[in-house]
Amino acid sequence: MWTILDAEGHPRDMGEAQGRQLALQIQEHARAVDGFRRARIPSLRGLTFGSRRGTGVGREMIRHYTHLAERMDGLARGAGVSIDSILALHARDGEGTQASDPTSCKATALSVMGQNEEGGVTLARSLSEGSMANQGFCIRKSRPAVGFASVEIVLPWMCASLAGVNQAGLAACIVPAAGQLSQDQADQDGFLDPPPLLLVQECLQRFESVETAQDWAMSRPAWGHATLLLADAEGDRVQVQYEGGQRCDQRALDEPVWIGASASDGELLLGGKPLQDALLSGEADIVQALEVAAGETPVENWVLLQPGRRALEWRGQNSHFRIEI
Repeated sequence: MWTILDAEGHPRDMGEAQGRQLALQIQEHARAVDGFRRARIPSLRGLTFGSRRGTGVGREMIRHYTHLAERMDGLARGAGVSIDSILALHARDGEGTQASDPTSCKATALSVMGQNEEGGVTLARSLSEGSMANQGFCIRKSRPAVGFASVEIVLPWMCASLAGVNQAGLAACIVPAAGQLSQDQADQDGFLDPPPLLLVQECLQRFESVETAQDWAMSRPAWGHATLLLADAEGDRVQVQYEGGQRCDQRALDEPVWIGASASDGELLLGGKPLQDALLSGEADIVQALEVAAGETPVENWVLLQPGRRALEWRGQNSHFRIEI
């Protein structure tokens, strides 16, 4: 049974609404990383002092992602946990997390043209069955006082999002990358910067096209190992890859763009034909392609984003639904 959240208003109001509705789940995750409960008396010290707020990644998240930081403060207030614990959950980039953690576990993503009635772009991302069962995904409808409304896939504690689409026709998702740098390398490479996980929600709230979102994503402070996929209603598509403190971007033309699997050079076959050729010729649809790409350990849960329709579609083993903005 999916939980559908409504978050509306200013950042703290949106976070507080989510925190109140999902307090028990948030408290469970918060205890796992930081046992502190929020002080009863409201104070601005919550965003300036603390084991995670005053130094390191937490401080940089507050400096460079102000709206999300305010939303985290509201979520902590609504759930009755410390802001430190919420910052800690968002700051993880796979370090010390379980294999089932959807912010770091293996995923497959694909953006492709011509796979819907309008002939526009579809962006898809997998979610593992294990993380589905253990983490409690939610659908959130965000209607910020300033910026674009959007619908997203989130976890109970998450003010950022894993995938979503906004009312202007911009879709985005984040896919973790395999491999981590050593801590010494991380320190030299600017590990104090926030993880790329924060970028999806910021792009959805701020931008209506890939071009503007791409420029912003390339310039924001971020450190981690992930790929950000962006697509818009005009059919523009780009991937921004983060490798530690380095990043690079690449625009797509007509070809499918794969993250977490490769369909090029005949590596993946469908009915004896290279999967990429089958997609381009229309002989394979996106769901067939995703199943082939999953390989020996198939992932049966996918979120499909269609920016032209401003729609998020869930196709899972036991459920299938669609939400339009």
